[in-house]
Amino acid sequence: MFVPTLDPRTSPIVWRSSGTKAELYSLLDQLAQEGLAILVISSDLPEVLALADRVLVMCRGKLTGELDRGEATEEKIMSLAALGSEG
Repeated sequence: MFVPTLDPRTSPIVWRSSGTKAELYSLLDQLAQEGLAILVISSDLPEVLALADRVLVMCRGKLTGELDRGEATEEKIMSLAALGSEG
């Protein structure tokens, strides 16, 4: 039986080549399809938008917003991160 563990890493993909990134993205997608919850901590917005089903945004150590994949944009994320609100 597979027992999932939490192994948080900040921006683990940033130093990898584009080919390696594609392989890792594919593996993460496969694991998610199998029901594994995956936590990605990243400041790379294109990466966040490509990988996340849900985006939680923090500002000054506090949760300032939650966006579903369909509503998450770079602009909304940056607004929540910088101003603490969408408006």
